[in-house]
Amino acid sequence: GGIMQEAQATAAQVASTLGGQTGCGTAGFVYSPQSNTCIASGGGGPADITISVPGETSFAANTCSSYTGTSGTASTTTMTGVTTAMTFVHTATSDATAVTGWSPASGGQLYFSSWPTSNTLNDYVCNATSSAIVTGGSVTFNVSAR
Repeated sequence: GGIMQEAQATAAQVASTLGGQTGCGTAGFVYSPQSNTCIASGGGGPADITISVPGETSFAANTCSSYTGTSGTASTTTMTGVTTAMTFVHTATSDATAVTGWSPASGGQLYFSSWPTSNTLNDYVCNATSSAIVTGGSVTFNVSAR
């Protein structure tokens, strides 16, 4: 097959595409022919972390706060390997739809506003509703960077 042959780049093609570099020039990165870029390999990117937003935490209306509800203050968590070009994915470690604050059906919709700095996850928990939200229980999230 023609399709399989087109999708598989040889080492010489990769080196040519990357200006002669092999291995994408940085440990932990591999060449992706689909995107024609270097991407983090399975073992070379930042390790996933967990964060927790405590229960009984009050998030004021129309504000962004730290995990503990301090308005206007971001939470920061070390995440070795994070660069400013990365994005974050937060996934609850259990079904949080019944926990007040984490589902519209349970009294509000909190969300994360995140940005990367070198080796750091910076997070706000935001409440875009017109009423304060007091979380009904602690929720733990897995966070990955890519």
